[in-house]
Amino acid sequence: MNEAIRLVIWDLDDTFWTGTLSEGGISYIDSHHDIIIELAKRGIMSSICSKNDFQKVDAVLTEKGIRNYFVFPSINWDTKSHRIARTIKDMQLRPVNVMFIDDNIMNLNEVKHYIPDIQIAGPEIIGTILQDSRFQGKPDPEMTRLDRYRILERKYEDSCQSGGDNLDFLRSSNIRISFHHDVEHEMFRIHELINRTNQLNFTKNRVPENLDAFREIMIKKMENFNSNISYVKVSDKYGNYGICGFFSIEDGKVEHFLFSCRSMNMGIEQFVWQKLGRPQINIAGDVSSILDDNTDIDWITVVDDADNDRDDITTHAMTICIRGACDLAVSSFYLRKYTLFEEFAYPYRNWGIQPVVRALEIGSCISREERKAISENMPGMPVERFSSHIITQDVDVFILSFSGETFCDNFYSKSFGLVFPLSGACVPYLKNRDRDYERIKQEIGMELSEAEWNFMLDDLDFYQESVSTLFERDIRSLFNRLRGKRVILCTLNEEFGSQKWVLDKFSRINSITIPLAMEHNFRIVDVRSYVRGTDDLITPNDAGGHFKRNVYMKISSDIEEHMRAWAQDPLI
Repeated sequence: MNEAIRLVIWDLDDTFWTGTLSEGGISYIDSHHDIIIELAKRGIMSSICSKNDFQKVDAVLTEKGIRNYFVFPSINWDTKSHRIARTIKDMQLRPVNVMFIDDNIMNLNEVKHYIPDIQIAGPEIIGTILQDSRFQGKPDPEMTRLDRYRILERKYEDSCQSGGDNLDFLRSSNIRISFHHDVEHEMFRIHELINRTNQLNFTKNRVPENLDAFREIMIKKMENFNSNISYVKVSDKYGNYGICGFFSIEDGKVEHFLFSCRSMNMGIEQFVWQKLGRPQINIAGDVSSILDDNTDIDWITVVDDADNDRDDITTHAMTICIRGACDLAVSSFYLRKYTLFEEFAYPYRNWGIQPVVRALEIGSCISREERKAISENMPGMPVERFSSHIITQDVDVFILSFSGETFCDNFYSKSFGLVFPLSGACVPYLKNRDRDYERIKQEIGMELSEAEWNFMLDDLDFYQESVSTLFERDIRSLFNRLRGKRVILCTLNEEFGSQKWVLDKFSRINSITIPLAMEHNFRIVDVRSYVRGTDDLITPNDAGGHFKRNVYMKISSDIEEHMRAWAQDPLI
C-alpha cells in the first residue's frame, strides 16, 4: 500500500518512548521527538492513541516541549480501534492516509480488523520514516497545517461542551467568508482544490495537471462576459482556514463548485450556493453534503477578507438597490457579500423592459390599481414595470446607472394620459405604424395578438419632445426624491465604441446626471477612468456599453470603497 500518509497515530509506551509510564519509569527518545517536528514541517500530523493516564502523559509531553505537536490525542484505557476510528473521523481524513504505530501486535490487528484501510506498523518503522516515500508530504516550514488542525481540535472540544447542539455551536463560532475574484493570483491553490478535493466537489470536473495549461484556460474563462469565477476564504473565532472553496459559472452553467474538507460541517457550501441564487448543478458522484436541505443558514457573515480580523459586519448588513444595465448587472457579481435588490433589464413578450427613469416617475405617481389596469390593457407593461425600491425607499444604498435610457423610445398613451418608455423588437414597427401583423409576426416572432398590436397602434403616439429634455426633468425629480440618501452614480463610457450615436447619448446622459449628482452630494464611480481604449471593451467593435471583466471588477471595487466609508461614518 503506497498511499501518502497525512496522519501518524503513535502509541507511547515502548513505542514513542521506552518503558511504561504507569509503572514509574520511561526513557524519552530524542530522535523520535525530532521526527515529530520534521513531519509537521512536511504537513504530516501526529496524534496519540495510548492506554495511559492523561494527566501524567500531558505533564511529560509538556515538559519536553512536544505536547503542541500532537493533535486529537486519545489517552485513556478504552479499546483502541474505536478511538482511532473517532480520531480519523474528527480530523476529516481517510483511513488509507493514516499510519498507526504500536508495539503490541494485538492492538495492531484489532485496529486493522475494524478499520481495514488503515496502514499499521511496529516501532521498527520509526527509524526509516523520514526516508519512506509515503512520509514525504509537502513543504510546510511554517507548520500552517498543524495550526489548522489545532483550530479544528479546539472547535471539536467546544462542540462537545455545547451539549451536542450543532446549530448553537455554529452560531457561536462567528463564521466569516469572503469572495475573491483575483483568481489569477491563486492559481496554484485553486488548481490543487479542483484536482484533489472529492468529498465536497460537486461537479468532479478536473483540469490539466500542468499548471500553465490550467492558467491559460482560466484566463480565457475570466474574459467571458457571462462568467462568474471566484475563490472563497473562510475564518471563524478559532482562526483562519485560508482558501477553502472555488466556483466557476460560465454562461449560466456551473463547471466547478467545490470546497475543502477544512470547511466541512460549517454550512459554507450551502450558504455560497444560496448566495449565488441556487444555480443548477449537475452533481457527479458521492458528495458529503446536501445543498438544498432547507436550512436557514444564519450563522455565516460575508466580509471583505476572511483572512483579515477586521469586522465588516456593519458594512455587509447594508441593503442595496442596484438599478441599471450591463455595467451594473455584471458588477453585481462582485457585490454578492451584500444584500442586493437587483433591478435590471429583462425580456417580456418581444419587449425589453429597461430600468429607465421614466418608469420610476410613472410608478411614483400612480396607484397599485392603476398599475394593474395599465398591465391588463397595455401589452408590454407587466405590473412590476413601475415598481422599485427607489419608490419604497426601503434599502440603505442606491446604486444607479442610466445607460438603458439609450435604448428606449417614449410613446404617449391617449388612454392613460402618460408617456410610456418602450424598448425591443416591436418598437421600429410601432414608430412606423405598421399594420401588416402577419409579416411582423413572421419577422420578429411577434408574441402579441393582432388585437393587442392594433390597440397599441391606435393608442400610442411617438413622443416628439426631446428625449434629453424629458430625461432631465425626470432625473431632477428622481434625485430630489433621493436627496439625503446614500446614492452612488455610475457614469457612462462616452469615448470608445463603434456606434457614435450610442456614445453621443451616453455623453448627453453624463452631462445631465453628473452635475446633478454632485449638487446632491451623491457619490460617483467614474467608469470613464477605467475604459481607456477599445481593448477595454468586450469586443473591439462593441457599441461602447460592454466591457472586459476587469473593468467591472474595478467598478465594484470603487462601490465597495464608498460602502466602507459609509459603514465607518453612518452620517456620511
